[in-house]
Amino acid sequence: MLARATRPCRKLHNRRSISYPAQVRAFPFKFSPVDAVARAMSPEFMAVAMTMPPRINNFWEGNKTPDMISAVWFPAWLVDAELEISVTFKAPARPVEGSVTAVLLNSYFPGHTMDKISTASFLSEFALEEAVPFSKDLKQQFGTDVVCLPFKTSPLALLDAMKRAGESPVDDIFRVDSSTLRTNLVAAYPILIPLYLMRFQSEFGGEMVSRTVIVEAHSEFDDARVSIERLQLSTTKPASADASAFDTVQAMAIRKTMRIIENRTENVSGQHTADFWYPNKGPSPFANLAALTLPPEWIQAMGQQTIVVPDADSWLDQNITPKLIHRTVLPKENVMDDPRIRPFTNEEVSAVRSFFEIGAERATSYAIAAGFTPPLEGASQTPQEWARSCDQRRQEATPSWWKGLQ
Repeated sequence: MLARATRPCRKLHNRRSISYPAQVRAFPFKFSPVDAVARAMSPEFMAVAMTMPPRINNFWEGNKTPDMISAVWFPAWLVDAELEISVTFKAPARPVEGSVTAVLLNSYFPGHTMDKISTASFLSEFALEEAVPFSKDLKQQFGTDVVCLPFKTSPLALLDAMKRAGESPVDDIFRVDSSTLRTNLVAAYPILIPLYLMRFQSEFGGEMVSRTVIVEAHSEFDDARVSIERLQLSTTKPASADASAFDTVQAMAIRKTMRIIENRTENVSGQHTADFWYPNKGPSPFANLAALTLPPEWIQAMGQQTIVVPDADSWLDQNITPKLIHRTVLPKENVMDDPRIRPFTNEEVSAVRSFFEIGAERATSYAIAAGFTPPLEGASQTPQEWARSCDQRRQEATPSWWKGLQ
């Protein structure tokens, strides 16, 4: 990916003139490009080189300086949503259908389609108090011009794409009908994540070997996550290589050696995805499922047996593919006139989360009122009174911008 991923960076160096809508919030860079290179050369990364034969070790030793480094504002979305969807559940006696309510908090969606980088989640513990409105002074950090990538996608388009997906199995027990998807409330917060993108490249025995390394710069230096691209070999002959040398026994042996390096990488600490190795922190999910409310009648259908709920987070993550991301591309970059797009501020987030919390309380009250769940001890209201109270409070807690869409 190195060559492919970094190529757009070079084309986008004139993106400093870009402007972002008022809803966008940025997390400033916390360390310099020099520090980012030092962070990339982590002990875990260098441990791979130390296990190699001398010739390969010398290759890595001479390749500690990146051929390219760019500071980038990478656009992304944090999403809070309460969704309802029809699910078929294979109970022991017979299949039963019902509406499942899912609450997603701080879920992640890429705001750009930049090669493999858009399929990696940079979700982390983003501190609300550190998010700042984007301003001109953020176009240069630590004396370095920052590439400003525009928002090209929208997670709101993802909801429409999901509705067109039809039925799909989550596992052998659960099947969802995406066409029934209903949104009780969704807020999409556009943010800019500070990244350093580096390319390390060298010619090795006629092969151009390269990696892209990503350092997330919104964390403190010691906590910054490093993502290292899985080894890629070029499929074209380097200009300096003999035309007949590319397919020789020696060249094939070199490619085999490079695969050995990749296998050695697998054996050191850290975690892996299909595209990246994470030496110091594991990869983040896209979906962050905070709550899942099952239909009370399912509990009744199971009797004394326990419902084993599938890993919905992983199922959702598996559906975030490059093809799906490209289906969410906006007709025009940086257009944010949808009222569901909100600034990532404490006021906005607290209002949405309050709505969700009352929704969870409401679901409990209705389950008790219907007799599916035992009453709470010491309750000052009847279940029916509690349910009506929840309805009223939830209506009052509904953000005004959402009411305008109803």
